[in-house]
Amino acid sequence: MGQKNMISWMFVTVGIINAVTGAVMLFVINEKIISFIFLASSVIFLLAGRVAWNENHGEGAKE
Repeated sequence: MGQKNMISWMFVTVGIINAVTGAVMLFVINEKIISFIFLASSVIFLLAGRVAWNENHGEGAKE
């Protein structure tokens, strides 16, 4: 169960790092296209982390 938790936390961590990188690129460097790519990928990674968490801790999770 520990490795499955690690995978979901990895997705969340990468999503947060991408969100911070996208915000810095948008507001500090003014690079719009790359920042939107980072922000979109952060949403995808955060959703993947939520899906992985629900698979491990949801109603149908195996102990």
